[in-house]
This record gives sequence, structure tokens and C-alpha cells, in this order.
Amino acid sequence: MLKVFEHVIDLSEHIARGLTADKLWVGIEDFALHPHEYVDSMQASRFESCPSDDGRKRFARELDFGSSLVVNDVIELQAPERFTTLVSASGPIPESRLDISIESEVSGSLKLRFCYYETPIENAGMTSLMRELRKKAWLAKDQRAVAQIIEALEV
Repeated sequence: MLKVFEHVIDLSEHIARGLTADKLWVGIEDFALHPHEYVDSMQASRFESCPSDDGRKRFARELDFGSSLVVNDVIELQAPERFTTLVSASGPIPESRLDISIESEVSGSLKLRFCYYETPIENAGMTSLMRELRKKAWLAKDQRAVAQIIEALEV
């Protein structure tokens, strides 16, 4: 898989109001297990626990976007710092991964790093304009989700 997009959302401004890395992790877990409450275009989501050999929490999810679009993925929660989404290739959807990492620094800053990866599909034919629009959509989605997480944590 190749990294296709990365961005960081700085949450340091919320520290003065009580946001900590531990509280942020609670919000990320809620986002992972109830994504339909954070993603406007998602109508429902279901999940079930999956076995893991290394102690990570793993769940298989079914994400229902309506109009017969259902995405199946597996999530891994590596407390207290990383949430990973793994999507298998299916039709026009390439194999992909999203890592969301909490970065808490000694200087007092608190950030979320989003890294998108995918396996290129031969002859996918995505233009550079479409790739840029997709990145903008990911950024907007992530910013909305983080704002909702912060709001839910009442920070």
C-alpha cells in the first residue's frame, strides 16, 4: 500500500478547557464504534468483535451509506494512541487503510494525525483533479468528525 494523503489537526487550543490524550482516546473509540453518529452520509453501522493475537481490540464493521452502498471494514484500536481502519478491495473500492494517531508532546501540544493508504488499481483512471477533490473530501470529513468528537466530550 502507498500513502496517498496525510494531514494533522491541532487540538492544543482545547487543552486549556480540559482536553487530554486520554479523553481524546475515549472520543476516538466512540467514533470507531458508532461512526454513523459522526458521518452525515452514513445511515447505520454494525460491528462485532474479531479475535486478535496481539491484545489489540479488533472489530468487523458494516457501514451502510444507503442506496445499496455498504462498506465492510475491520478496525483496530491500539489504546491509547492509534485507530486503524482496514478496507478490503471490493469492486471499484481499492484495498485501503486509514491510521489516526494521537500525538501528545512534552511541549503540551495535542494533535491527531490522519494517514490514508491504498493499493493502486491498474487502469483506475483517476485524474489529478479527482485525487485532489478526494483529499479535500477526506479533510472536510475528518475535521467534521473531530469537531463532533470534541463537542461530545464537552471540552
